[in-house]
Amino acid sequence: MQRVLWFGLLLVPLLGCVKPRPIPHGAAAIVLRHTAGGVLALQGDQDVARADAERQMQAHCQGPHRILDQGNVAVGQEAETKSTIIAYRIIYKCASDASPP
Repeated sequence: MQRVLWFGLLLVPLLGCVKPRPIPHGAAAIVLRHTAGGVLALQGDQDVARADAERQMQAHCQGPHRILDQGNVAVGQEAETKSTIIAYRIIYKCASDASPP
C-alpha cells in the first residue's frame, strides 16, 4: 500500500508536465447549431477538418447548404501571454433557408 502511495506522489507532479496533444488529423467541432444552420470550428489539419465540416453540414441540413461566412475569428486571450486565441470557423445555412442575407 505504501508503494502505491509513494508511486502516486511521484507520478502526480509529472502529469503537470504533459501537454495536451493537438488533434493530429483534424475535425470540425460544433460551436452552434439550430434548425436552419450553424457554426463549426475547424481544428487540426485544415483539409481533413474541412471535409468533416462538409459531412456534418450535409448531414445536419439533410442535403444542400450554403456557407455564409468563413475565416479566422478571435475567440479568447491567453491569460499568461495575453496573446489572442484564433479559431477558423464556418457559418452555414441549410438550403431550405438559404436565401441571400
